[in-house]
Amino acid sequence: MRFQFSCRDFARSESYCHLFIAACSTGQACVGCFVHEQLASRRHFHASPTMTSDERLQQGLQIVGEAINIEPYDFQDHETWKFLGLGDMLAAATASDLVNAGIPVPVDVFARCPTVGEFKAFLVGDVKRTENAVQDTATSAPVEPADPWEGVPKPKVPLSVVLQGQPDNASTVAFLLPDGSGAGTSYGTLPTVGGNVCLIGLNSPFLRQAENFTCSIERMARLWINEIRKYQPKDRPYTLGGWSAGGYYSFEVTKLLTAAGEKVERLILIDSPCRLRYEALPAQVVAELTKKGLMGASGAKKAPEWLVQHFTSTVLSVEKYTPVPLPQNQVPPKVNLIWVKDGLVKSVPESGLDVDMKVKVTRFLLEPRPHLQSEGWEILLPGATFTFDYMTGNHFQITQPPHVSSSRALTVLVTSPRVSHMASDQSLCGLMRGTSPNPSCSRGNLSALNAGCEVIRAHFAIHERMEQFCSLNTLRSAGATDFSPEDFG
Repeated sequence: MRFQFSCRDFARSESYCHLFIAACSTGQACVGCFVHEQLASRRHFHASPTMTSDERLQQGLQIVGEAINIEPYDFQDHETWKFLGLGDMLAAATASDLVNAGIPVPVDVFARCPTVGEFKAFLVGDVKRTENAVQDTATSAPVEPADPWEGVPKPKVPLSVVLQGQPDNASTVAFLLPDGSGAGTSYGTLPTVGGNVCLIGLNSPFLRQAENFTCSIERMARLWINEIRKYQPKDRPYTLGGWSAGGYYSFEVTKLLTAAGEKVERLILIDSPCRLRYEALPAQVVAELTKKGLMGASGAKKAPEWLVQHFTSTVLSVEKYTPVPLPQNQVPPKVNLIWVKDGLVKSVPESGLDVDMKVKVTRFLLEPRPHLQSEGWEILLPGATFTFDYMTGNHFQITQPPHVSSSRALTVLVTSPRVSHMASDQSLCGLMRGTSPNPSCSRGNLSALNAGCEVIRAHFAIHERMEQFCSLNTLRSAGATDFSPEDFG
Protein backbone atom coordinates (compact mmCIF):
# COMPACT_ATOMS: atom_id res chain seq x y z
CA MET A 1 0.00 0.00 0.00
CA ARG A 2 1.68 3.20 -1.12
CA PHE A 3 1.30 6.31 0.98
CA GLN A 4 -1.17 8.61 -0.74
CA PHE A 5 -0.80 11.72 1.41
CA SER A 6 0.10 15.05 -0.15
CA CYS A 7 3.17 17.03 0.83
CA ARG A 8 0.90 19.80 2.10
CA ASP A 9 -0.77 17.36 4.52
CA PHE A 10 2.56 16.23 5.89
CA ALA A 11 3.84 19.79 6.29
CA ARG A 12 1.20 20.56 8.89
CA SER A 13 3.28 19.03 11.65
CA GLU A 14 6.95 18.34 12.22
CA SER A 15 5.95 14.96 13.59
CA TYR A 16 5.34 13.74 10.03
CA CYS A 17 8.57 14.99 8.51
CA HIS A 18 10.34 11.64 8.58
CA LEU A 19 7.58 10.20 6.42
CA PHE A 20 8.36 12.47 3.48
CA ILE A 21 11.02 10.20 2.12
CA ALA A 22 8.49 7.35 1.88
CA ALA A 23 5.55 9.47 0.77
CA CYS A 24 7.01 11.94 -1.72
CA SER A 25 7.76 9.92 -4.84
CA THR A 26 7.94 12.86 -7.23
CA GLY A 27 11.49 13.80 -6.30
CA GLN A 28 10.51 17.47 -6.42
CA ALA A 29 11.28 19.94 -3.65
CA CYS A 30 8.36 20.73 -1.37
CA VAL A 31 7.63 22.61 1.81
CA GLY A 32 7.50 19.38 3.77
CA CYS A 33 10.93 18.26 2.58
CA PHE A 34 12.29 21.67 3.60
CA VAL A 35 10.81 21.20 7.07
CA HIS A 36 12.36 17.73 7.22
CA GLU A 37 15.78 19.18 6.41
CA GLN A 38 15.38 21.91 9.01
CA LEU A 39 14.39 19.41 11.67
CA ALA A 40 17.22 17.06 10.75
CA SER A 41 19.72 19.92 10.96
CA ARG A 42 18.66 20.57 14.55
CA ARG A 43 19.16 16.96 15.60
CA HIS A 44 22.74 16.90 16.71
CA PHE A 45 22.68 15.61 20.25
CA HIS A 46 25.87 14.92 22.12
CA ALA A 47 25.83 12.61 25.11
CA SER A 48 28.43 12.36 27.81
CA PRO A 49 29.80 8.84 28.16
CA THR A 50 29.21 9.17 31.92
CA MET A 51 25.57 10.28 31.85
CA THR A 52 23.62 9.61 35.01
CA SER A 53 20.22 7.95 34.74
CA ASP A 54 18.53 11.32 35.34
CA GLU A 55 20.58 12.95 32.58
CA ARG A 56 19.78 10.06 30.25
CA LEU A 57 16.08 10.42 31.04
CA GLN A 58 16.15 14.18 30.44
CA GLN A 59 18.01 13.92 27.15
CA GLY A 60 15.92 10.99 25.94
CA LEU A 61 12.68 12.86 26.53
CA GLN A 62 14.16 15.94 24.86
CA ILE A 63 14.94 13.93 21.72
CA VAL A 64 11.44 12.45 21.59
CA GLY A 65 9.91 15.87 22.27
CA GLU A 66 11.84 17.34 19.33
CA ALA A 67 10.51 14.57 17.09
CA ILE A 68 6.85 15.22 17.87
CA ASN A 69 7.09 18.96 18.69
CA ILE A 70 5.99 18.59 22.31
CA GLU A 71 7.84 19.94 25.33
CA PRO A 72 8.98 17.10 27.63
CA TYR A 73 7.30 18.69 30.66
CA ASP A 74 3.94 18.25 28.89
CA PHE A 75 4.31 14.46 28.74
CA GLN A 76 1.88 12.47 30.91
CA ASP A 77 2.89 8.96 32.00
CA HIS A 78 -0.40 7.38 30.89
CA GLU A 79 -0.25 8.80 27.35
CA THR A 80 0.70 6.50 24.50
CA TRP A 81 3.23 7.51 21.88
CA LYS A 82 0.74 6.84 19.10
CA PHE A 83 -1.69 9.27 20.75
CA LEU A 84 1.10 11.86 20.88
CA GLY A 85 1.79 11.46 17.15
CA LEU A 86 4.79 9.12 17.15
CA GLY A 87 3.89 6.86 14.23
CA ASP A 88 5.79 3.73 13.30
CA MET A 89 8.24 5.26 10.81
CA LEU A 90 8.92 8.29 12.98
CA ALA A 91 9.41 5.99 15.99
CA ALA A 92 12.15 4.08 14.15
CA ALA A 93 13.88 7.33 13.18
CA THR A 94 13.64 8.63 16.75
CA ALA A 95 15.10 5.41 18.12
CA SER A 96 18.02 5.97 15.75
CA ASP A 97 18.43 9.51 17.13
CA LEU A 98 18.55 8.11 20.66
CA VAL A 99 21.27 5.63 19.70
CA ASN A 100 23.26 8.39 17.98
CA ALA A 101 23.01 10.40 21.20
CA GLY A 102 24.63 7.59 23.14
CA ILE A 103 21.42 6.13 24.57
CA PRO A 104 21.37 2.47 23.42
CA VAL A 105 17.80 1.45 22.68
CA PRO A 106 16.36 -1.22 20.37
CA VAL A 107 14.76 -0.02 17.15
CA ASP A 108 11.35 -1.09 18.45
CA VAL A 109 11.70 0.61 21.85
CA PHE A 110 8.45 2.55 21.41
CA ALA A 111 6.55 -0.65 20.61
CA ARG A 112 8.03 -2.31 23.70
CA CYS A 113 7.33 0.80 25.79
CA PRO A 114 4.09 2.14 24.29
CA THR A 115 3.41 4.70 27.05
CA VAL A 116 5.45 7.62 28.33
CA GLY A 117 5.71 6.03 31.78
CA GLU A 118 7.04 2.73 30.44
CA PHE A 119 9.59 4.55 28.31
CA LYS A 120 10.79 6.58 31.31
CA ALA A 121 11.21 3.39 33.35
CA PHE A 122 13.18 1.86 30.50
CA LEU A 123 15.52 4.85 30.26
CA VAL A 124 16.43 4.83 33.95
CA GLY A 125 16.58 1.06 34.32
CA ASP A 126 16.71 -1.27 31.36
CA VAL A 127 18.95 0.98 29.25
CA LYS A 128 21.85 0.16 31.54
CA ARG A 129 21.26 -3.54 30.97
CA THR A 130 21.05 -2.84 27.23
CA GLU A 131 24.42 -1.04 27.36
CA ASN A 132 25.99 -4.04 29.08
CA ALA A 133 24.46 -6.41 26.56
CA VAL A 134 25.77 -4.32 23.66
CA GLN A 135 29.26 -4.25 25.22
CA ASP A 136 29.18 -8.01 25.82
CA THR A 137 28.11 -8.60 22.24
CA ALA A 138 30.84 -6.33 20.90
CA THR A 139 33.54 -8.22 22.80
CA SER A 140 32.23 -11.76 22.38
CA ALA A 141 30.43 -11.92 19.01
CA PRO A 142 32.73 -13.22 16.27
CA VAL A 143 33.14 -11.17 13.12
CA GLU A 144 31.41 -12.94 10.25
CA PRO A 145 33.90 -14.16 7.64
CA ALA A 146 33.99 -12.87 4.08
CA ASP A 147 33.21 -16.42 2.93
CA PRO A 148 29.91 -17.34 4.61
CA TRP A 149 30.75 -21.06 4.26
CA GLU A 150 33.90 -20.76 6.34
CA GLY A 151 33.56 -23.15 9.27
CA VAL A 152 30.17 -24.45 8.11
CA PRO A 153 30.05 -28.26 7.79
CA LYS A 154 29.00 -29.84 4.52
CA PRO A 155 25.18 -29.95 4.27
CA LYS A 156 23.62 -33.37 4.74
CA VAL A 157 20.80 -32.58 2.31
CA PRO A 158 20.78 -30.57 -0.94
CA LEU A 159 20.39 -26.82 -0.45
CA SER A 160 17.39 -26.73 -2.76
CA VAL A 161 14.69 -28.93 -4.17
CA VAL A 162 12.65 -28.15 -7.28
CA LEU A 163 9.14 -28.77 -6.06
CA GLN A 164 7.18 -28.00 -9.22
CA GLY A 165 7.87 -26.92 -12.78
CA GLN A 166 11.08 -26.61 -14.77
CA PRO A 167 13.42 -23.69 -14.01
CA ASP A 168 14.85 -23.68 -17.54
CA ASN A 169 11.58 -22.88 -19.29
CA ALA A 170 9.53 -21.21 -16.53
CA SER A 171 8.39 -17.63 -16.92
CA THR A 172 8.51 -17.23 -13.13
CA VAL A 173 10.76 -19.00 -10.65
CA ALA A 174 9.56 -18.55 -7.07
CA PHE A 175 12.08 -19.22 -4.30
CA LEU A 176 10.56 -20.24 -0.97
CA LEU A 177 12.75 -19.95 2.12
CA PRO A 178 12.13 -22.38 5.01
CA ASP A 179 10.49 -21.81 8.35
CA GLY A 180 12.03 -22.89 11.65
CA SER A 181 12.03 -26.54 10.58
CA GLY A 182 14.67 -25.66 7.99
CA ALA A 183 13.05 -27.81 5.29
CA GLY A 184 12.09 -26.25 1.98
CA THR A 185 10.23 -29.47 1.22
CA SER A 186 7.63 -28.15 3.66
CA TYR A 187 6.16 -26.38 0.64
CA GLY A 188 5.67 -29.71 -1.15
CA THR A 189 1.98 -29.65 -0.28
CA LEU A 190 1.25 -26.55 -2.35
CA PRO A 191 -1.37 -27.31 -5.03
CA THR A 192 -0.13 -28.04 -8.53
CA VAL A 193 1.02 -24.93 -10.38
CA GLY A 194 0.87 -24.13 -14.05
CA GLY A 195 3.64 -25.08 -16.45
CA ASN A 196 5.02 -21.55 -16.61
CA VAL A 197 5.79 -21.35 -12.87
CA CYS A 198 8.59 -23.16 -11.08
CA LEU A 199 8.62 -23.50 -7.29
CA ILE A 200 11.96 -24.07 -5.57
CA GLY A 201 12.23 -24.77 -1.86
CA LEU A 202 15.46 -23.88 -0.05
CA ASN A 203 16.72 -26.27 2.64
CA SER A 204 18.75 -25.19 5.64
CA PRO A 205 22.41 -26.25 5.46
CA PHE A 206 21.96 -27.36 9.08
CA LEU A 207 19.20 -29.91 8.58
CA ARG A 208 20.13 -33.03 10.59
CA GLN A 209 23.02 -31.13 12.20
CA ALA A 210 21.32 -28.33 14.11
CA GLU A 211 24.04 -28.42 16.76
CA ASN A 212 26.21 -26.56 14.21
CA PHE A 213 23.57 -23.89 13.53
CA THR A 214 25.04 -20.76 15.12
CA CYS A 215 24.74 -18.47 12.09
CA SER A 216 22.94 -15.14 12.08
CA ILE A 217 19.85 -14.66 9.93
CA GLU A 218 21.93 -12.42 7.65
CA ARG A 219 24.63 -15.06 7.22
CA MET A 220 22.04 -17.72 6.45
CA ALA A 221 20.88 -15.54 3.54
CA ARG A 222 24.47 -15.43 2.27
CA LEU A 223 24.65 -19.22 2.40
CA TRP A 224 21.69 -19.46 0.01
CA ILE A 225 22.42 -16.61 -2.38
CA ASN A 226 24.44 -18.55 -4.97
CA GLU A 227 21.99 -21.46 -4.93
CA ILE A 228 19.20 -19.02 -5.75
CA ARG A 229 21.15 -17.33 -8.51
CA LYS A 230 21.89 -20.73 -10.05
CA TYR A 231 18.22 -21.24 -10.91
CA GLN A 232 17.14 -17.67 -11.69
CA PRO A 233 16.44 -16.98 -15.39
CA LYS A 234 18.82 -14.37 -16.75
CA ASP A 235 17.64 -10.75 -16.78
CA ARG A 236 14.38 -11.54 -15.00
CA PRO A 237 13.27 -10.13 -11.64
CA TYR A 238 13.16 -12.42 -8.64
CA THR A 239 10.14 -13.66 -6.71
CA LEU A 240 10.99 -14.57 -3.12
CA GLY A 241 8.91 -15.68 -0.19
CA GLY A 242 8.98 -17.39 3.14
CA TRP A 243 6.87 -18.60 5.99
CA SER A 244 7.61 -17.49 9.57
CA ALA A 245 11.42 -17.23 9.89
CA GLY A 246 11.46 -17.78 6.11
CA GLY A 247 10.10 -14.24 5.83
CA TYR A 248 13.23 -12.93 7.56
CA TYR A 249 15.45 -15.00 5.28
CA SER A 250 13.66 -13.81 2.13
CA PHE A 251 13.94 -10.19 3.31
CA GLU A 252 17.69 -10.57 3.81
CA VAL A 253 18.13 -12.33 0.45
CA THR A 254 16.23 -9.43 -1.13
CA LYS A 255 18.68 -7.05 0.51
CA LEU A 256 21.68 -8.95 -0.91
CA LEU A 257 20.27 -9.17 -4.43
CA THR A 258 19.16 -5.55 -4.69
CA ALA A 259 22.44 -4.29 -3.23
CA ALA A 260 24.15 -6.14 -6.09
CA GLY A 261 21.97 -4.35 -8.65
CA GLU A 262 19.54 -7.23 -9.24
CA LYS A 263 15.79 -6.71 -9.16
CA VAL A 264 13.29 -8.37 -6.84
CA GLU A 265 9.77 -7.91 -8.16
CA ARG A 266 7.73 -9.67 -5.50
CA LEU A 267 8.22 -10.53 -1.83
CA ILE A 268 5.73 -12.88 -0.16
CA LEU A 269 5.77 -12.86 3.65
CA ILE A 270 3.69 -15.71 5.05
CA ASP A 271 2.62 -15.33 8.69
CA SER A 272 5.99 -13.77 9.43
CA PRO A 273 5.84 -11.47 12.49
CA CYS A 274 8.06 -8.43 11.94
CA ARG A 275 10.95 -8.29 14.42
CA LEU A 276 10.36 -4.57 14.92
CA ARG A 277 7.03 -5.42 16.56
CA TYR A 278 7.40 -8.96 17.85
CA GLU A 279 9.90 -10.71 20.08
CA ALA A 280 11.65 -13.97 19.25
CA LEU A 281 9.59 -16.93 20.43
CA PRO A 282 10.63 -17.72 24.02
CA ALA A 283 12.35 -21.07 24.56
CA GLN A 284 9.72 -21.90 27.18
CA VAL A 285 7.01 -21.71 24.52
CA VAL A 286 8.93 -24.09 22.25
CA ALA A 287 9.33 -26.51 25.16
CA GLU A 288 5.65 -26.29 26.11
CA LEU A 289 4.45 -26.79 22.53
CA THR A 290 6.74 -29.80 22.17
CA LYS A 291 5.54 -31.28 25.47
CA LYS A 292 1.88 -30.82 24.51
CA GLY A 293 2.38 -32.22 21.00
CA LEU A 294 1.62 -28.89 19.32
CA MET A 295 4.93 -28.39 17.49
CA GLY A 296 3.35 -29.45 14.22
CA ALA A 297 3.05 -33.03 15.44
CA SER A 298 0.06 -35.19 14.60
CA GLY A 299 -2.01 -36.11 17.61
CA ALA A 300 0.11 -37.69 20.32
CA LYS A 301 2.98 -38.34 17.91
CA LYS A 302 5.99 -36.32 19.02
CA ALA A 303 7.87 -34.09 16.63
CA PRO A 304 11.25 -35.62 15.74
CA GLU A 305 14.17 -34.46 17.85
CA TRP A 306 16.08 -33.04 14.88
CA LEU A 307 13.12 -30.80 14.01
CA VAL A 308 12.86 -29.46 17.57
CA GLN A 309 16.63 -28.87 17.64
CA HIS A 310 16.56 -26.94 14.36
CA PHE A 311 13.54 -24.93 15.46
CA THR A 312 15.29 -24.05 18.73
CA SER A 313 18.47 -23.01 16.89
CA THR A 314 16.37 -20.84 14.59
CA VAL A 315 14.73 -19.14 17.57
CA LEU A 316 18.18 -18.34 19.00
CA SER A 317 19.21 -16.71 15.71
CA VAL A 318 15.95 -14.78 15.50
CA GLU A 319 16.53 -13.54 19.05
CA LYS A 320 19.73 -11.80 17.90
CA TYR A 321 18.18 -10.48 14.68
CA THR A 322 17.47 -6.76 14.34
CA PRO A 323 16.57 -6.02 10.71
CA VAL A 324 17.53 -2.78 8.99
CA PRO A 325 15.17 -1.13 6.47
CA LEU A 326 15.86 -1.48 2.77
CA PRO A 327 16.66 1.71 0.88
CA GLN A 328 13.45 2.80 -0.80
CA ASN A 329 14.92 2.46 -4.30
CA GLN A 330 15.64 -1.22 -3.58
CA VAL A 331 12.25 -2.17 -2.15
CA PRO A 332 10.31 -4.74 -4.22
CA PRO A 333 7.32 -3.04 -5.83
CA LYS A 334 4.96 -5.83 -4.75
CA VAL A 335 4.81 -7.17 -1.20
CA ASN A 336 2.21 -9.79 -0.28
CA LEU A 337 1.51 -10.28 3.42
CA ILE A 338 -0.39 -13.45 4.27
CA TRP A 339 -1.77 -14.03 7.77
CA VAL A 340 -3.63 -16.97 9.29
CA LYS A 341 -6.78 -16.37 11.32
CA ASP A 342 -6.60 -19.04 14.01
CA GLY A 343 -4.44 -19.58 17.05
CA LEU A 344 -2.87 -22.90 17.99
CA VAL A 345 -5.39 -23.43 20.77
CA LYS A 346 -9.00 -22.41 21.34
CA SER A 347 -8.35 -21.45 24.95
CA VAL A 348 -4.90 -20.97 26.47
CA PRO A 349 -6.08 -21.61 30.06
CA GLU A 350 -7.86 -24.81 29.04
CA SER A 351 -4.84 -25.97 27.02
CA GLY A 352 -2.71 -26.26 30.14
CA LEU A 353 0.17 -24.42 28.46
CA ASP A 354 2.48 -22.78 30.99
CA VAL A 355 3.44 -19.69 28.99
CA ASP A 356 3.64 -15.95 29.56
CA MET A 357 0.79 -14.40 27.61
CA LYS A 358 2.21 -10.92 28.14
CA VAL A 359 4.72 -11.72 25.40
CA LYS A 360 3.29 -10.41 22.14
CA VAL A 361 4.68 -13.15 19.87
CA THR A 362 3.25 -15.82 22.19
CA ARG A 363 -0.20 -14.29 21.80
CA PHE A 364 0.43 -14.05 18.03
CA LEU A 365 1.03 -17.80 17.88
CA LEU A 366 -1.57 -19.11 20.32
CA GLU A 367 -4.60 -16.83 20.09
CA PRO A 368 -7.07 -16.14 17.25
CA ARG A 369 -6.07 -13.12 15.18
CA PRO A 370 -7.73 -9.94 14.05
CA HIS A 371 -7.09 -9.04 10.42
CA LEU A 372 -3.44 -8.08 10.72
CA GLN A 373 -1.89 -5.74 8.19
CA SER A 374 1.69 -4.53 7.70
CA GLU A 375 2.62 -4.96 11.39
CA GLY A 376 5.94 -3.11 11.14
CA TRP A 377 7.01 -4.39 7.72
CA GLU A 378 6.15 -0.95 6.30
CA ILE A 379 9.18 0.39 8.18
CA LEU A 380 11.51 -2.21 6.67
CA LEU A 381 9.99 -1.88 3.18
CA PRO A 382 9.28 1.85 2.75
CA GLY A 383 7.20 2.75 -0.27
CA ALA A 384 6.14 -0.80 -1.11
CA THR A 385 2.67 -1.61 -2.38
CA PHE A 386 1.27 -4.02 0.19
CA THR A 387 -1.55 -6.49 -0.29
CA PHE A 388 -3.04 -8.39 2.64
CA ASP A 389 -4.54 -11.85 2.49
CA TYR A 390 -5.88 -14.18 5.13
CA MET A 391 -5.93 -17.94 5.49
CA THR A 392 -7.87 -20.42 7.55
CA GLY A 393 -5.97 -22.57 10.02
CA ASN A 394 -3.17 -21.80 12.46
CA HIS A 395 0.52 -20.99 12.06
CA PHE A 396 1.58 -24.63 11.65
CA GLN A 397 -1.21 -25.48 9.16
CA ILE A 398 -0.27 -23.00 6.45
CA THR A 399 0.96 -25.54 3.91
CA GLN A 400 -1.58 -28.16 4.92
CA PRO A 401 -4.74 -28.81 2.90
CA PRO A 402 -7.35 -27.41 2.88
CA HIS A 403 -5.83 -24.23 4.36
CA VAL A 404 -3.13 -23.94 1.71
CA SER A 405 -5.84 -23.29 -0.89
CA SER A 406 -7.62 -20.62 1.16
CA SER A 407 -5.31 -17.70 0.35
CA ARG A 408 -5.70 -15.61 -2.78
CA ALA A 409 -2.08 -14.46 -2.53
CA LEU A 410 -0.70 -17.98 -2.66
CA THR A 411 -2.73 -18.57 -5.81
CA VAL A 412 -0.76 -15.75 -7.43
CA LEU A 413 1.86 -18.46 -7.79
CA VAL A 414 -0.52 -21.40 -7.85
CA THR A 415 -2.05 -20.67 -11.22
CA SER A 416 -3.90 -23.92 -11.87
CA PRO A 417 -7.42 -24.54 -10.50
CA ARG A 418 -7.59 -25.51 -6.88
CA VAL A 419 -7.14 -29.22 -6.41
CA SER A 420 -8.87 -31.49 -3.96
CA HIS A 421 -7.14 -32.63 -0.79
CA MET A 422 -6.67 -36.08 -2.27
CA ALA A 423 -5.16 -34.78 -5.49
CA SER A 424 -2.73 -32.59 -3.55
CA ASP A 425 -1.57 -35.50 -1.41
CA GLN A 426 -1.31 -37.84 -4.39
CA SER A 427 0.87 -35.25 -6.12
CA LEU A 428 3.06 -35.10 -3.03
CA CYS A 429 3.42 -38.87 -3.01
CA GLY A 430 4.36 -38.69 -6.68
CA LEU A 431 7.28 -36.50 -5.68
CA MET A 432 8.37 -38.99 -3.06
CA ARG A 433 8.14 -41.89 -5.52
CA GLY A 434 10.46 -40.05 -7.89
CA THR A 435 7.84 -40.28 -10.64
CA SER A 436 7.37 -36.54 -10.96
CA PRO A 437 7.90 -35.27 -14.52
CA ASN A 438 10.46 -32.92 -12.97
CA PRO A 439 13.83 -34.73 -13.00
CA SER A 440 15.04 -32.65 -10.07
CA CYS A 441 12.45 -34.38 -7.89
CA SER A 442 13.73 -37.90 -8.57
CA ARG A 443 16.41 -39.97 -6.80
CA GLY A 444 18.95 -37.16 -7.06
CA ASN A 445 17.18 -35.28 -4.31
CA LEU A 446 16.10 -38.24 -2.17
CA SER A 447 18.14 -37.14 0.82
CA ALA A 448 16.31 -33.82 0.79
CA LEU A 449 13.02 -35.61 0.28
CA ASN A 450 13.76 -37.99 3.14
CA ALA A 451 14.11 -34.97 5.41
CA GLY A 452 11.01 -33.50 3.83
CA CYS A 453 9.05 -36.70 4.41
CA GLU A 454 9.64 -36.44 8.13
CA VAL A 455 8.81 -32.75 8.18
CA ILE A 456 5.63 -33.38 6.25
CA ARG A 457 4.43 -36.24 8.42
CA ALA A 458 5.32 -34.54 11.72
CA HIS A 459 5.42 -30.82 11.07
CA PHE A 460 2.33 -30.64 8.90
CA ALA A 461 0.42 -33.59 10.34
CA ILE A 462 -0.58 -35.37 7.14
CA HIS A 463 1.00 -38.79 7.62
CA GLU A 464 -2.50 -40.33 7.85
CA ARG A 465 -3.21 -39.31 4.26
CA MET A 466 0.24 -40.46 3.17
CA GLU A 467 -0.63 -43.88 4.59
CA GLN A 468 -3.80 -43.90 2.51
CA PHE A 469 -2.11 -43.11 -0.79
CA CYS A 470 1.44 -44.41 -0.40
CA SER A 471 2.36 -47.69 1.19
CA LEU A 472 5.61 -48.14 3.07
CA ASN A 473 6.88 -50.49 0.36
CA THR A 474 6.20 -47.89 -2.33
CA LEU A 475 8.27 -45.34 -0.46
CA ARG A 476 11.12 -47.81 0.06
CA SER A 477 11.09 -48.78 -3.61
CA ALA A 478 11.69 -45.12 -4.43
CA GLY A 479 14.79 -45.16 -2.26
CA ALA A 480 13.44 -43.22 0.71
CA THR A 481 15.27 -44.71 3.68
CA ASP A 482 14.11 -42.63 6.62
CA PHE A 483 10.75 -44.35 7.06
CA SER A 484 10.01 -47.17 9.49
CA PRO A 485 6.87 -49.26 10.09
CA GLU A 486 6.25 -47.28 13.28
CA ASP A 487 5.72 -44.18 11.19
CA PHE A 488 2.52 -45.73 9.88
CA GLY A 489 1.39 -47.42 13.09
